[in-house]
Amino acid sequence: MACTAAKCRCRAFFYVVAEGAWVLRCRCKHRHTDHDAGGAPFRCLRPSCPCDAFDSPWVCNCDHPWSEHRQETVEKTFERRLWGGQDDLGLDDLSNVQRTDLLANPLRLRQ
Repeated sequence: MACTAAKCRCRAFFYVVAEGAWVLRCRCKHRHTDHDAGGAPFRCLRPSCPCDAFDSPWVCNCDHPWSEHRQETVEKTFERRLWGGQDDLGLDDLSNVQRTDLLANPLRLRQ
């Protein structure tokens, strides 16, 4: 999916792992945000850095390096359907769904 933010140079969403203050770094030691978001090879934008493509030495907890991971964009759409006067998708029961993040607050849905 193409980015729709004004004046943004990126061509599409690209997930980058970040946890707290930790950010993904390239082999050139610069952050992923110091690299060109306009598209691969994501050259380093820091002055006098010889890096011509983003490549991280980071290894995921699955024991595979960053370079072996692939991203996919899956777009799903849902429509509300009534069957026999009842909600076919069971949206009324979703009010009890729990979030999977650390807060684990109940999910609130608008109807």
